[in-house]
Amino acid sequence: MTSARGLLLVANKGDHTLGIVDPESGRQIAAVDEGGITGH
Repeated sequence: MTSARGLLLVANKGDHTLGIVDPESGRQIAAVDEGGITGH
């Protein structure tokens, strides 16, 4: 049986980025620039 592994997407309002977080390690593994438009 294979277990599913997910990622969290987090809006970083101050940085205007979308963070991709590994919930198992609690670390951000990437950040995607939002081009000045916030996700809020």
